[in-house]
Amino acid sequence: MNVASAIVAFASVLNVGDIVRSCFAISEEVMGDLYQAVKQPGAYFLSNAMEEQDASEIRYATIEDGIERIKDKILTLSWDDAELLVAGFFRAIGYKTTMTSKGNDRGRDIIASHDGLGLESPRIFAEVKHRKGQMGAPQVRSFIGSLRPNDSGLYVSTGGFSKEARYEAERATVPVCLLDLDQFVRLLIENYESTDMKTKALLPLVRVYLPA
Repeated sequence: MNVASAIVAFASVLNVGDIVRSCFAISEEVMGDLYQAVKQPGAYFLSNAMEEQDASEIRYATIEDGIERIKDKILTLSWDDAELLVAGFFRAIGYKTTMTSKGNDRGRDIIASHDGLGLESPRIFAEVKHRKGQMGAPQVRSFIGSLRPNDSGLYVSTGGFSKEARYEAERATVPVCLLDLDQFVRLLIENYESTDMKTKALLPLVRVYLPA
C-alpha cells in the first residue's frame, strides 16, 4: 500500500482533523483532498481491496518459496529414493506399483497398474532420471521405443527435458507424459495427503495455513 492510500485508510476509520495533521506534514490543499476521499463511498473498501491484493501476492510468494524448498529437498535424495518417491505418487492417485530389477530394466523403473501385476490395462511404465542434465531426444525416443501399443509412459527427469525431447513425446504413437522437477512437485503436492507413510517418510511436509 502506498502512502496516499495508507492515509485514506487511516482517515476513513479515525477522526481526521488534527490527527492527520500531526502525523503527516501535508498542505491544506492535500488535506482537503483527503477529506473528499474519506467522504466518497467505498474509499475504505478500496484500501481493503488493495490490502487483499497485497495478501494474495504474499500468499503466492510463500507458496512458490515452499515449492522451491521442496524441489531442493528432492534434489538431495538418492536416485533410488527418487524412484520410490515417484512410485509413492502413483499409489497416491490409485495405482499399485512394482519396482523393476536394477540393471537392464529397458527404461522401466516402475510399473503402475490397477491389479499390481501389470497384466491389466491401463498400465504405465515409468522411467525416473535423477540427475542435473536435461534428457534429450535420444533418451526419450529410446523410452518410447520400449513401450507397446497398449502401454502408457511417464518419464520424470529432475534435470528437465530439451525442446527436442518434448517434441519426441508429442509425436509418439502411445501416450507419453514428460515431467520435469517443477511439474512433478506440483502434482505431488496436490496428492500429498493421499500418499502412504513410506512416501511421507521420504519427503516429510507440513501443511501451512494462511489467513483467507
